[in-house]
Amino acid sequence: AVGWAIIAARSAKPWRRSLTRLGWTQFWVVMGNAVLGGIVVLVGLNPYTVAAHFLLSTALLTVAMVTWQRVREGDFAPRPLVGKAVSQLAWLLAVVAGLLVAVGTVVTGAGRHAGDSSDVHRIPIDWKMITQLHADLAWAVVALTVALWFVLKAVDAPIGPLHRARDLFLVLMGQGVIGYVQYFTDTPEVLVGLHMFGSCLVWIAVVRVLLSLRERPVAVAPVPGAAEQPEPAAAAG
Repeated sequence: AVGWAIIAARSAKPWRRSLTRLGWTQFWVVMGNAVLGGIVVLVGLNPYTVAAHFLLSTALLTVAMVTWQRVREGDFAPRPLVGKAVSQLAWLLAVVAGLLVAVGTVVTGAGRHAGDSSDVHRIPIDWKMITQLHADLAWAVVALTVALWFVLKAVDAPIGPLHRARDLFLVLMGQGVIGYVQYFTDTPEVLVGLHMFGSCLVWIAVVRVLLSLRERPVAVAPVPGAAEQPEPAAAAG
């Protein structure tokens, strides 16, 4: 899929260097994760390497989302759609969401599902403590998302950022339900996998929020001869 994206970007008319670079960035992230995946197997599914494998996959999602957005934009410098304070709030949201995802890998690595057998050592940390930290970060992300939506509404921001903040809130609610259900039902494997999928959706929604706060206009080719058209003469009398 990444190879096809590179070919499509390179074959586009007109050719856009930025899209080709994003395609190759995806390629090298995939190659790096392939190497890391081999190391994960060699070390017997060590939870630290598994966590790194998941985080590198999240990096691939990030680049893929940026590529998806850039295909629909021009190559002009980005133009902000909101003020600096609103943008800073969105970036704070992204940082906390990143911590949420990272701590989530520790929760999984310290949990009871080793992914292969009970012989795989888990991360030596109190599972309930790290799970509580994960939940606290989740509520912090929810609070920041709600705050961002209200701020966007207050400053009369474009509809795009408002919709992206709304989408993130809905994804967070769904992910939170799954998280609490799996916690109170002794983390069944199916829900753990579904929660990891939800983590990907949360991060995609966060990236979409950031990308919605600016625009890159598409260049419009001038109509030949339009500039030479004379202005209509004033009507007589």
